[in-house]
Amino acid sequence: MELKFKKKTIVEYLETVTKIIQSNSPLPALQGLLIVATESNIKLLASNGNLSIKEIIEESKEVKIIEAGKVLVPGKLLFEVIKKQDDEITISTDKNSMIIDSNNASTTIQLLNADDYPRIAFEDIGKELIIDSDNLKEIIRNVSFAAADNDKRIILNGVNLLSKDGYITASATNSFRLAQEKLEVDSNSEFDITILSKNLKDFIPKDAKGSLTINVNNGGIITKYKNTTISSKLIDGMYPNVSKLIPSNFKNILKIDKSTLNNLIDKVTVVSEEGNKIVRLTIKDNKLTLESKRNEIGDSKIECSDINWSGDEKFVIVFNSGFLRDALAKFDGEVGIGFNGSHAPFVVKSKSNDNLIQLILPHVSY
Repeated sequence: MELKFKKKTIVEYLETVTKIIQSNSPLPALQGLLIVATESNIKLLASNGNLSIKEIIEESKEVKIIEAGKVLVPGKLLFEVIKKQDDEITISTDKNSMIIDSNNASTTIQLLNADDYPRIAFEDIGKELIIDSDNLKEIIRNVSFAAADNDKRIILNGVNLLSKDGYITASATNSFRLAQEKLEVDSNSEFDITILSKNLKDFIPKDAKGSLTINVNNGGIITKYKNTTISSKLIDGMYPNVSKLIPSNFKNILKIDKSTLNNLIDKVTVVSEEGNKIVRLTIKDNKLTLESKRNEIGDSKIECSDINWSGDEKFVIVFNSGFLRDALAKFDGEVGIGFNGSHAPFVVKSKSNDNLIQLILPHVSY
């Protein structure tokens, strides 16, 4: 193989594909970047076993294919070498190595065995959905934070995408909180799939604008945008029916400005232990009180009358304020928080996004 190209032309492609490569992958071949050069284009393929990316670079004035070929090279190392070269770069390979030449510099990298690279399906078969890329990015951003990080129940480490009746609903939960958003789409395709949340940040091409094509089949889900194709495996199993957990009516409703509530939480949790910011909320005589404590360290208390409350004359609930802060981050302006009791989940909503619902379970003790 022999290629000549300008650094600025290829470095963004390399950044896109190599970012998912895991240098400590138990499968040595997946530590590599597969480069397949034909007479007309160059294909770059990378995978971490669950998420795979293919970029196609067409031959042009800035990308010349002198000799076709197929090689597997340590991906992250190649990217680091290319970044440090001058603008004009030549890559050539022999049986066991790749030589990168630029100006007066030359670097040699030992190749991996391309025959060991697993076959990755990028076929756009199955149920098709065309969706606005910005809308899809937003609903994923608004719910994915609520998924579990490393739960033994693998399904909870993912984001569920349910397409039905002209809507796509994204849901995520770690069993202590839930985020769900619904988006209207111009499609009759129906599917119910779950994708690892850690894959979702790389699942949509970062340069995607406008319409994005998605194909879903039994083996996985494919997104296509221009010359970029991304394939993700799905999590096996049935996602829990989280919609039935969301109340439709509330005995108590608190309305408060998001910034005001964030400020109160910041002040009252100053003594809290990092990662365990449990607070007690009390509402009495139309006044909100937040309290926090840390054994053998101290306690904190703050009050606020700038609220709108409808419900019980006195109400008390204990919860993780970190979960509430995460929920508030997805809204603007005034938020409404619906309560049905001290031991029942509560819901956070806002007119700034009527389609997004955040649910948080109370803490059992204080």
